[in-house]
Amino acid sequence: MGNAAHINGEPPWGARIFLILIFVGFAVLAWRNRRYWTETLKRFFTAETSPYNLAIFRIIAFAAIIEAFDLGYVTLMSGMPESLIFPPRFGWRHVIPHLPINPETTHLLGVALIVFCWLSLFGLFTRMSTAIAFCLAFYLIGTQMIYGKVN
Repeated sequence: MGNAAHINGEPPWGARIFLILIFVGFAVLAWRNRRYWTETLKRFFTAETSPYNLAIFRIIAFAAIIEAFDLGYVTLMSGMPESLIFPPRFGWRHVIPHLPINPETTHLLGVALIVFCWLSLFGLFTRMSTAIAFCLAFYLIGTQMIYGKVN
């Protein structure tokens, strides 16, 4: 016989307590060795390296976004009725009613996302185009997820 909460998709209390204990244990270990971790992180973030590593990562990341993004599907999802919107629990219930979620806006922003991803991929206006592409991707992927579609 299982726990009713576990059957409904919530993990049992024992699993939650176990995860909290693991987190607390790692936090205590990190605090005890904070000097080592501080020096290690300082060395990691200040190490000199080739700019090609970042450029290759940027090219691969934006090529993957362009490949995975389906403009027609996002436009289709944004045209669904508002009664099907199922926002996440934490704070989004108050934000979503103020967002423009309609096929015309979503299509226009989807085209803009593709353009800014190509600009970032080629390294043109990289800082600006990457920031704009991130914001657009967050919005456009989020419009699918508020309808319950998560893959």
